[in-house]
Amino acid sequence: MEAGSPELSERLGKRRIEELLNTGADVIVSHCPACVMQLKRSAQKTKADVRVLDLVEILDEALQ
Repeated sequence: MEAGSPELSERLGKRRIEELLNTGADVIVSHCPACVMQLKRSAQKTKADVRVLDLVEILDEALQ
């Protein structure tokens, strides 16, 4: 997400959460820490019941 443009980041985050919900999935994964942060914020703002994870968190879960 664009760190230099908070408005754009917010719009993109909201759109990604809406796209996620439209698929029926409940998890979204990114390798970008800024994107994870924005997606979590967007999920909270929209009260979406989804998990936003960093790729490393998926690997950690798989290895446990």
